[in-house]
Amino acid sequence: MNYLQATAYIESLSPTTLNPSLERFAEFMRLAGNKQDLYPTIHVTGTNGKGSVVAIVDSVLNASGLKCGRFIGPHLLRWNERFHVGGEPISDSKFAELASLLRELSEDFGKKEERYGCLTWFEFLAAMAFFYFAEQKADVAVIEVGLGGRWDATNVITNPVACAITSIGLDHTHILGNTVLEIAGEKAGIIKPAVPIVTGCNGEVLSLIESVARRNQAPLIICKDQKLSGALDSLSSRCYEQFMTAKHKLALSGSYQKTNALIAASLLAAYEKRYNQPVLNALSDGFAHVFWPGRFQYFPQENILLDGAHNQPAAVCLRAALDRDFPQGRRHYVLSVYQNKNSKEMLAALLKENDIVYAAEAGGRRPVCTADEIAAMARELGCETKSFSSLEEAFSAALNRKEKAELLIGTGSFATVKIGLSSLGFKSVEESQIIK
Repeated sequence: MNYLQATAYIESLSPTTLNPSLERFAEFMRLAGNKQDLYPTIHVTGTNGKGSVVAIVDSVLNASGLKCGRFIGPHLLRWNERFHVGGEPISDSKFAELASLLRELSEDFGKKEERYGCLTWFEFLAAMAFFYFAEQKADVAVIEVGLGGRWDATNVITNPVACAITSIGLDHTHILGNTVLEIAGEKAGIIKPAVPIVTGCNGEVLSLIESVARRNQAPLIICKDQKLSGALDSLSSRCYEQFMTAKHKLALSGSYQKTNALIAASLLAAYEKRYNQPVLNALSDGFAHVFWPGRFQYFPQENILLDGAHNQPAAVCLRAALDRDFPQGRRHYVLSVYQNKNSKEMLAALLKENDIVYAAEAGGRRPVCTADEIAAMARELGCETKSFSSLEEAFSAALNRKEKAELLIGTGSFATVKIGLSSLGFKSVEESQIIK
């Protein structure tokens, strides 16, 4: 397969199975030599913030001189974004080569192991990451959970250096559960015996995580209000001192990113302790050069901001950041929202009366809120609204209407961010990085 054939094949795969289990993927990886355990890994889950934590850890590890593998999702413009080694995305040719190999292995596995069948969409992607990092001889890999934790394909990792649960909120309730405690229980499934666990959670969710950590005798480090508590040691003090020095250099905007950076620093401290490598010395350099597209990403020349806030907790953080950094003037929003979100609560947390909303449907295979549904919810909040048949049309209308001094925000889903980047003329996320 070439690159386009490879991406088409991946898109054709079943997105999930009816009965969640790691049995099939664990057996597939066992037969392949358990490549996920051939290098140290850091494993990260959470409702919001997990991608930012992964990006920060990756940036610091690469700045320290290590060759770091990074697996994230979703991608915004190109599938290659999901697989990085040494700070660079996988090439088209290597992507096609790996996908071709994995297709052959998966289909052969499905024929020989009929009770299991072929790999699903996300299992295939996780396998590509594990194979790629092994082939590239990564020194360490930082892995983002796809969905939940307990039954996520990435949870075949048996002995991570450390794990993190960044935050818990109501998201993917049709799969993970209808309460934050149910969702927390699923995400706590990545906690391993004696492996440090770092979290930014609080309240009843923190109590649940503490219980699971105790049961697994896993040291728990809690990051709250830019402070550390829990199972601290002498290295924790050095970690915190380094963080306090480095946090002012963090390239990611939004005050909530400081908490994500402290979680990342704590994970790096766990790596330093286990392997006696002073990676915390690179904290300032790594913080300064981290790039994470589509997360409070501002383009000053066009006065456009793109953010993948796609649930109510993320909308709260985005609104607070907007009020702090862009307190003046009328706001224009291009919005698309997936159906499995608490859409009304999310929009209520984000929008203000008299904001202007350009509503459109998100693309992809997942159920979406229609443009008219989004517009109706925004209208109830006192916003001026209009529905569009596509996000491209919504962005075009917004850009034509807004005054230069008025801020345009593309948000509600990563589908919005993707079209926003395309509307600005970018072919890859790397092209969208503004060097300060």
